[in-house]
Amino acid sequence: MDVLGFIDPGITVNIVKDGSIVEKKKLQLPNKLTNIVRCKNPRCITSIEQELPQVFFLADPREKIYRCQYCEEKYDGKRQKHHH
Repeated sequence: MDVLGFIDPGITVNIVKDGSIVEKKKLQLPNKLTNIVRCKNPRCITSIEQELPQVFFLADPREKIYRCQYCEEKYDGKRQKHHH
């Protein structure tokens, strides 16, 4: 669910059980992303210690800014809004 919330915050997911919708979940940006995005900082401990999990926390919900838990590097992901 975190991945969906990250890709498209505000999306609604219908939880279906026995053929009928039992719950509608409105997803938000997750507070923490684990092993979803990678830190691009070559000096980050995750670049050296490959087995460490890639953990990012939501530093600024309004601007949708995530930072690496280890080095505070900003994740400037290619998550631009889709223009139709």
